[in-house]
Amino acid sequence: MTMAWLIGNKKYDEVRNAGHPKILDLDQVPLDIKNMTNFFQKICFDKVIITEDANEGQVTKVYNEIREILKAANKSTDTEVLLYTYYSGHGVMDTTTKIVLNESAEQDRYFALEQKL
Repeated sequence: MTMAWLIGNKKYDEVRNAGHPKILDLDQVPLDIKNMTNFFQKICFDKVIITEDANEGQVTKVYNEIREILKAANKSTDTEVLLYTYYSGHGVMDTTTKIVLNESAEQDRYFALEQKL
């Protein structure tokens, strides 16, 4: 099974309203996601999951759904999964990459994508 998880965050109004006026919206994000969707469909990926302008709860929900697919594949002796994850949007880096979500609450703003995968 081949899967692509495409995450795109264009809007950052909640982040700006929370005191970070220099975090601007990213107008190219929808085109990035469209182009990557077309690419993965063209190379016949089995599943393309798109998450756009999602909050922390929505990203976590999709992450948990993907995690369950991977757990089920791990239990199977004849199923292998290739998961490609693509992110377009603001990010921060400390020891791992975190994606920046459009959340006003700081504890919900950063999703440790690299660490979780």
